[in-house]
Amino acid sequence: MDSKQKKIKMDIFIPKTKAEIKETSDLFLDNSNSQLRNIWELSLLLGLRVNELLQIKFSDLIQDGEILKVNTVKERRNDIVEKRISKPASRIILNAQKKHPNDIYLFQSKNRNRINCDPRPITRQVIYKAFSDVGKIINKKLTPHSVRGCKNKGVNTHCI
Repeated sequence: MDSKQKKIKMDIFIPKTKAEIKETSDLFLDNSNSQLRNIWELSLLLGLRVNELLQIKFSDLIQDGEILKVNTVKERRNDIVEKRISKPASRIILNAQKKHPNDIYLFQSKNRNRINCDPRPITRQVIYKAFSDVGKIINKKLTPHSVRGCKNKGVNTHCI
């Protein structure tokens, strides 16, 4: 970029309506895959950091009657926290587990170059690129971190 060119500043996108959430979820599915759409939706529902979300293993899930809980490591404090999962988030997690019963991580890399390697989660770079690509389509800045705050800003996430 030429030093004289100005970078266009895009507004940060925070979905506020059921229609905006559905439209963005559909864009993730159309432009990437269901795994990245699930990351988008769980980011809205759980408010976890990307690394916290990526480190969730199916073995971290605790079924307590009809309530699903997950042990997550809080990145900033390095504490293990038991987090109660909402019904919409539980549905997404249990569907992913049913679809990929042999996976270790909730968001496990499916990279074919890793056939003889230990399983690991998908990378943050893949997630940030998918969020950026969808953001370009709607002409807004969209990052996992900006979406994380939706849970605390009165965004209507019960419609996922």
